[in-house]
Amino acid sequence: MQFEFSVNSLDKISTDAILVFALQDKKEIKFLTDLKNFDKKLPNTLLKAIKTANFKAKRGETLNFYLGEDSLSKSIIILGLGEKNEFVADDLRRAVGVFAKKIHNKTVSVALQIPGDEITLAQKDAAQLIAEGLILGSYDFGKYKTREDNRKLETVIISGENSVSIKEGIEKAKIYTEATILARDLVN
Repeated sequence: MQFEFSVNSLDKISTDAILVFALQDKKEIKFLTDLKNFDKKLPNTLLKAIKTANFKAKRGETLNFYLGEDSLSKSIIILGLGEKNEFVADDLRRAVGVFAKKIHNKTVSVALQIPGDEITLAQKDAAQLIAEGLILGSYDFGKYKTREDNRKLETVIISGENSVSIKEGIEKAKIYTEATILARDLVN
């Protein structure tokens, strides 16, 4: 899996899906991703879709919202991280891991923003947890399986500043996940 950085906003990135993080905050849902550069109608349309689908932003819960033909991305996937006041760091890794399993064999590229001040994590730690969740959630021991559809998540595009701390978090995640995957392969 390759991690890339883009200074472009999410609406200007061509990808299969845009990952939007959301928290339950009392009775409302709070987006942790900046959607202001999208069509002005999008946030209201998303809120209507959330109400229609009865989306509660529980940890690992997803809502897929397909964008129009004029958009560079095919869809927005909202990923719930659970209650804001009960949020812990591992919730981010687990939710992203569940997301990675759900998009397995369906999505090749994803764009996202690292959540900022809304969660109580430094960007380096958030980047590490997201990368670990994506890599480990995408793991599939397929040595003895024949594949008809070999689509897997290959590219993760991080929108925003090309931060050294985010790169450090991703590199740390790659080391940890490489060791975990080796252990999984040895067990299988």
